[in-house]
Amino acid sequence: MLCDTLKDGGQQDLFTTGSRSSEPCLTKITDTSFALGRENQTVVVNDKGSAEKSKVLKWSDTPTGLVWDNPYLLGILADSIEIQHLDPGGLIQTLSNLPKVRFIVRARQGLLIAASVSSVWYINAVEVATQRKVLLDSKQFELAIQLTHTSNETEDEKKEIIHHIHTLLAYDLFKKKDFFASMKEFLILKTDPYDVIRLFPDLLPQSTPAATQESHENLTDTEKENGIQALIDYLTEIRRNTQTDVQGSVNASGNLNERSASTKSTQQLLQIIDTTLLKCYLQTNDALIAPLLRLNYCHLGETERILKKHEKHNELIILYQVKGHPRKALELLQSEGTIDRNVSYLQKLGSDHIGLILEFADWVLKKAPEEGLKIFTEELPEVEQLPRPRVLDYLIRSHPSLVIPYAEHVVHTWNDTNPLFHNTLVHFYKEKALSGDTSAVHAHKKLFDFLQKSPHYTPDTVLMSFPTNNLLEERAIILGKLGRHEQALIIYMRVLGDVAKAIEYCESVYDPAQASSKDVYMYLLQVILDPNKATLLLPDVSFSPKTSEPDVEMALEFLEKYAPRINPFKALTVLPSNIPVSRINKFLQISLHEKVKERRRMQLLKGLLYAENLQCQEIRLQLLNKNFVISDLNLCPVCKKRFGNQSALVRYPNGDVVHYSCQDKKL
Repeated sequence: MLCDTLKDGGQQDLFTTGSRSSEPCLTKITDTSFALGRENQTVVVNDKGSAEKSKVLKWSDTPTGLVWDNPYLLGILADSIEIQHLDPGGLIQTLSNLPKVRFIVRARQGLLIAASVSSVWYINAVEVATQRKVLLDSKQFELAIQLTHTSNETEDEKKEIIHHIHTLLAYDLFKKKDFFASMKEFLILKTDPYDVIRLFPDLLPQSTPAATQESHENLTDTEKENGIQALIDYLTEIRRNTQTDVQGSVNASGNLNERSASTKSTQQLLQIIDTTLLKCYLQTNDALIAPLLRLNYCHLGETERILKKHEKHNELIILYQVKGHPRKALELLQSEGTIDRNVSYLQKLGSDHIGLILEFADWVLKKAPEEGLKIFTEELPEVEQLPRPRVLDYLIRSHPSLVIPYAEHVVHTWNDTNPLFHNTLVHFYKEKALSGDTSAVHAHKKLFDFLQKSPHYTPDTVLMSFPTNNLLEERAIILGKLGRHEQALIIYMRVLGDVAKAIEYCESVYDPAQASSKDVYMYLLQVILDPNKATLLLPDVSFSPKTSEPDVEMALEFLEKYAPRINPFKALTVLPSNIPVSRINKFLQISLHEKVKERRRMQLLKGLLYAENLQCQEIRLQLLNKNFVISDLNLCPVCKKRFGNQSALVRYPNGDVVHYSCQDKKL
């Protein structure tokens, strides 16, 4: 019975070691474990008294003695010596020409001495290189690695040999279809990813020679799926490690040439990895394709071929976008004929691709004008930053029906003050109003309102295209913007024959502070008294018979009503000489009253200004009467230095005196 002796002297039973008649059989393995015989089995027990279940050996008979020669355990049987390995457990060799051996001891690594009653034998291990070859031929890779650790080879040689054995193990695991374990080995070995990808011939580029492709056959669908998934995990980890390494090297190295070479090599590796991942995702989870493409490492030509083959148009568009081939993306979108997707893509291209936008917008605008116009009017930063004059020019040449809605959006929504768009709106409103179709009335109203409210169109430019015998009221508004009020009033009075609108015009533009509009009422008075003067200013216009004759009575009523706004001296020069003074008595009284009131206002203002001037003079004298003495004992309160003879000084209202250079530093 194997027991565990406790610190207090007590014992704890663990397990039986076999029949009581058999001799005890054990040997040391390491400083913390030993091998214990139990009938025809050997169990490895640690220093805690626990048996390691994974390390149990079976012998062909009950051994009478054990000896450990790393990595082998030798057991003495009745007519032979068996050599076994613990991890993985198994029989390595049987020495049957050593009968009745009773004792065996280890002299050194690879040399043991066995003895019977009458004989002594030296047992020499075969050279490690020879053992290793045999083990590799039988695919006992783990044992070959352990054996290498015990050899007399240098550390560099051991490292190289073990790396080679692990590589053989990885390929063997792959052939055994243990794909995840195989990829784990490749990851540890840092095997060239391209060599790993070559194991999956369907994932290699078409240009790869078939002779260089390594493959595995007769896989079920499940096995193929497992293989692809294992490769995905491997490539994903490689990708993450590569990016981390590159970031670290860029931060650590300041050599531009070295960094450029490293970056190029890394990009080529990432290109291979991402292109292969793309093919894997197509077989397992195509939802991961789009996020992968946005990382911008896939090989353009190969990826394009694959996506076309699988008819992955959405992903193909992403590829073109990321790789900087918007024309190809737009051609593909146009071939699909989907308006909203074309619009959305064009909206996001930005001003750098304005030529391409205008080229491919044409098809959309022809198919769906209102939807297509959103390419140039959507509330997106990329759209708002497009060169608006160029867009306007394009619409005028190719899609004139969309000029008004586009210009209205620019002016009213984006509040653009560029005269180009305001002039364009005036021009197209005018053309629409003169077209005579059903929308002419609405356009006419828009034109009238826009001419009155917009301060940003160019009146002289706009006026050149306006007809002299049509849209006269609109023409009058433009003349008013140019300060040509006399011509505007002639249109209202003599052409339209509308006195009320003429007076309303005067009220809207009159400004006594502006030289161009302070005499607007005087202009109207002149037209009322001398209607024939209009024929000289507007010779090609048909005049209204309502106001064709001078109307003295209207003029006198006009004088009385608007007397404060009419210069009396100018008015008297245009009135007929035969009008009695009694008829203009009220006008003269109002005018005189206004002049007196103005004179008094000026006198009052003069008096106030004189008083203010006296106050300023008094304050000046008070300031001049103030003085202060600066001596060598005075200190600047800011810099704490004395005032020199050449110092420029500043005195504050509170009496503090500081250096001129210290005035900004004083709190």
